Amino acid sequence: MSEKLDAIIEKIRRPIIQGAYAPGSRLPNRSHMVEAYGASSATIQHAIRMLKRDGFVSTRGKNGTFVHPRPPHLFRYGMVYSTYIEQSFFTRNFDHLARVLSAAGEIAFEVYRPVTTSFDKGEYQRLLDDVRAHRLAGIVFITTPEQAFATAPPEACCHSHRLPSPSTLSL
Repeated sequence: MSEKLDAIIEKIRRPIIQGAYAPGSRLPNRSHMVEAYGASSATIQHAIRMLKRDGFVSTRGKNGTFVHPRPPHLFRYGMVYSTYIEQSFFTRNFDHLARVLSAAGEIAFEVYRPVTTSFDKGEYQRLLDDVRAHRLAGIVFITTPEQAFATAPPEACCHSHRLPSPSTLSL
């Protein structure tokens, strides 16, 4: 994506995350966004599509664009498994609980398995992308954080996004 598109996405997403627009509330119309953000109609449309894909907004045709009733920063949690944890009674029950809660529509879980020391690819990168894009309300480590990351914790991720350092968390 372009820097301009990323900036527009952030300008629309930020007030949603900060609570200026509650779940279900209507966002300003696209012509207002074009003027307010100094962007083309196509760029605004692309940003809305990306935010819809990520679960932040829903569109209702001519009725407008609305904050999704269950935006990911409030209702979606990450479950992080490492390669070191074996399938056990505990993990099977935790997986079952996550499926039950997701099916009930209470909250949603995104599973990251396995998260390894390859910080630049795979599940770790997907987790980091979701944290940076505010697509998670929280993270549950189904192991110790040291095992999940297998080396020193990713301090840049935790400090820049106000997450506690993984070395301070445990399950």
